[in-house]
Amino acid sequence: MNIKIINRDYAYFIYGQMISELGNTIHRVAMIWTVYKIIGSGSKTGLLYGLVIIPGIILMPFAGGIVDSFDRKKLLILCDIASGINILILTILFWRNNLGFFSLLVVLSIQSVVFSLGSTTRSSLIQNIVKKNDYIEANSIHIFVKNFTQIALPSIGGLLIARFNPGICFIINSLTFFIATLFTFEIQNYKFIKKLNQSFIDKIKDGFLYVLDRRYYLNFIFIFMILNFLIAPQEMLVRISLDKLEIGVEYYGMFETALALGSLVISFIISKNKKWKEYSNTSREKKMLCYGIFLIAISFLQFSFTSSTTLLLLGGFINGIGLTTLNVAFFSYLQRSINKDFYGRVISIIFFLNEILRPLSYSFFGYLTDQISMSLIFIIIFIVLCILFALFKNFVQLKNLENTSLEDIDH
Repeated sequence: MNIKIINRDYAYFIYGQMISELGNTIHRVAMIWTVYKIIGSGSKTGLLYGLVIIPGIILMPFAGGIVDSFDRKKLLILCDIASGINILILTILFWRNNLGFFSLLVVLSIQSVVFSLGSTTRSSLIQNIVKKNDYIEANSIHIFVKNFTQIALPSIGGLLIARFNPGICFIINSLTFFIATLFTFEIQNYKFIKKLNQSFIDKIKDGFLYVLDRRYYLNFIFIFMILNFLIAPQEMLVRISLDKLEIGVEYYGMFETALALGSLVISFIISKNKKWKEYSNTSREKKMLCYGIFLIAISFLQFSFTSSTTLLLLGGFINGIGLTTLNVAFFSYLQRSINKDFYGRVISIIFFLNEILRPLSYSFFGYLTDQISMSLIFIIIFIVLCILFALFKNFVQLKNLENTSLEDIDH
């Protein structure tokens, strides 16, 4: 797969994301494992994860106004630098044995805020540096390259934790954020055009009105709110399931690797499959969204066989395929259908509405882990996902729109 077929700026963007994902992947394995070991309770772990993402969710409606008001390239660089510094602080606290519920709450809350702004910035920047006919290919390549780094790294992360300690993983992650900024600096053809005569609050208000005036977005968003509630805590649930079975951290690394491998395979297939071109944009995206939801449901059925590590890894592989298919279609549809001049603020509001139930999700499922068996939790999620698949397939329609810009520049 040659990512230069998109353009030079997109290639540098991808290189930067690939470097940061090297650290993120190892860090995620270390963080999931460390938090549960320090706190020692499923319900308290769920409470912590629920609390730390609240600041990021609160920021989301404002993140779009920020992204649409400032240079997106510079914002991405600032986000990566802030993440690097914050993870460095986490590393110091860990090595000084000062990590507890409160310190984790503060550090992870800061990371949640930075992630909220960074995710909106990344999605918006792709829209600026890629032609709209290339959105599906660009998003699938983005996920392919990102997950290519995750094939061996989760297992390596598990081995590093078992052989040394999670602090090694944290310092690696901090360094990769700083390195990623060097690649973002190389993006040259993106030009920021500041829009005048509109206040920051007016921009946020326009974002809400843009969504509310287009009712077809509301059904779309509602389905994804429920979907996000169900699948958001899956890594936490798998981690707790393994711990209850007294299975080592190495297997959690293998699970992350299986998930990444599934994502890698399907993102490569999507980017190379010319058959998708036979469908209209909305038909293609609707099919992909349906496939994604169905495959995620099947993966949770696999997770319910908690005593079988083979089925767990197979479920991780299927889950990676489903999540990637879902995400490629989700972002491609939004990038194609939202006016470029409104994209940052609108996408941040959609993120906000999709994420608003996540704190409740972590707390709710964390509580359930102390009350009922992990197998039953996974089966409940599977059943609800099947219902969600039927609702989306039969009742949600995607409008066939193309985004335009007040100052549409041909890349």
